[in-house]
Amino acid sequence: MTVCEREQFADFKKRLMEARELPSFVFDSIRKLPASASPMDVLQASIPSGMADHELQDESREANISRAIRLIARIPMIVAGWDRLRNGHDRFRRTKRCRMQGTFCGTEGDLSRSRDRP
Repeated sequence: MTVCEREQFADFKKRLMEARELPSFVFDSIRKLPASASPMDVLQASIPSGMADHELQDESREANISRAIRLIARIPMIVAGWDRLRNGHDRFRRTKRCRMQGTFCGTEGDLSRSRDRP
């Protein structure tokens, strides 16, 4: 990787981390769904509300990139949050240092790991 590519990748990762936070009402709404709901149904119901943004009318390249980054960052958060909720766990809280794969697996954040394991 060149220096320029490393800088672009670091910027992309930073933007993903910043974009992961979902509005609390998204989890409030999926908490009301039956545990038998499929993850695809949960995504279909959650993505429109979780992606509402002030840039809706802006069709510039930067606005489209920003929307794409939010979408990439938030879908795993919805899926992981739904899995935790339907299995009786609290919605996790992420730290700024929390990696995406740790969040998705429920092994990072401020919830006790022992709480999730037998």
